[in-house]
Amino acid sequence: TLFGTGIAGAPRGRAAEMIALINQTGARGIPVVSVDIPSGVDGNTGQVPGDAVQAVQTLTIGAPKTGLLFYPGRTRVGAVGVIDIGFPDAIVEKHSDPLYLLDDNEAALRLPARAPDIHKYEAGTLLVIAGSEQYRGAALLTAEAALRGGCGMVYLAVPECIHREMGALREAIIVPLPQTVAGTIAPSTANAVLKPYLEKADAVAMGPGLGRNDDTDAFVREFVLSAGKPVVVDADALTAFAGNSADFKKTKTPIVITPHDGEMQRLVGEQPPTSPLDRIKFARTQANKLGVTLLLKGAPTLIASPNGSVWVAGSGTNALATGGTGDVLTGLVGSALAQTVGATRREAPGPSADLQPAQVADAACVACFLHGRAGELAARSRGVRGVIAGDLLAALGPALVALESRMAR
Repeated sequence: TLFGTGIAGAPRGRAAEMIALINQTGARGIPVVSVDIPSGVDGNTGQVPGDAVQAVQTLTIGAPKTGLLFYPGRTRVGAVGVIDIGFPDAIVEKHSDPLYLLDDNEAALRLPARAPDIHKYEAGTLLVIAGSEQYRGAALLTAEAALRGGCGMVYLAVPECIHREMGALREAIIVPLPQTVAGTIAPSTANAVLKPYLEKADAVAMGPGLGRNDDTDAFVREFVLSAGKPVVVDADALTAFAGNSADFKKTKTPIVITPHDGEMQRLVGEQPPTSPLDRIKFARTQANKLGVTLLLKGAPTLIASPNGSVWVAGSGTNALATGGTGDVLTGLVGSALAQTVGATRREAPGPSADLQPAQVADAACVACFLHGRAGELAARSRGVRGVIAGDLLAALGPALVALESRMAR
């Protein structure tokens, strides 16, 4: 390491020459490992104002530095490891924000428990409410992702006009709902139809492909606030709350929202900042203000709990920049929530299992990591330009195998 985390500006003179020599060595196949941070990367912002060391691994001291986790600095880091040199926990907590790196070790620790004698209802039951005449594939992607993510049962509720097509997913139970003239869900008798499935469900995933319609939006807002079960809200269901985001605090039910920047702006009327420190602060503030677990999609994705903790996703790829990958993420979050409720109920049998904020955040973290890792694995065989959302479903298997093997160590 030539420079530490306090570097400002581009390396010059002899330092710049040494960085060039190090990178030439790396280009010849000799591994380059950086200590604390690759020289030339800004430790706070991740900016690379000049040249910087290209490492295959960075062993950072004490705790991850923000500049290691955000682009463009992240492209210089390689694999990140944290070296514990004995900083007292009290000092670390006093002088740092509750910001954490979501790597494979942390994701494995948060996988919902799965007993050897578990049955399908203890593995989690998820109610998916998705799809419309215009956006048919979103419902299938969400439901299959939930099943591939480990959920024991999935009820897939869609407008009646597309319910026969949902039979392509043989493992889900299809629930046809009344529809509007636009082919979206109509509120007329939807709640009555959904009631028995909601009673059986451990969690709900709502939003992908619902389409925009005033009547449908009204149904979404009423359903989310009265569900009484953990809910992940995405896509058009999020937009239904645009201008009404304060309503989330009207329910004690755990809510996870999964917006990209455009959806977040519509929801709260404020554009998420792009600079790392400001973005982290924004996510933390909004999660607390709305009383939700916020999964703010981006590069990298942030997971913010209403208690102030923020996780930075350690998996992901630009291969995910294609339509439908957000639907897969919604299914995975719903799946992890349902599995967590199922595991909690098994430990303490009863009519319901109330999740704590940390458990909700853990579910969001597991889903986010699996989603990003599946994208990475799919890109290895398809190329970053060749991946489509359906490719993630096949890649979830290898991603889970790796996490489960790490969990077993």
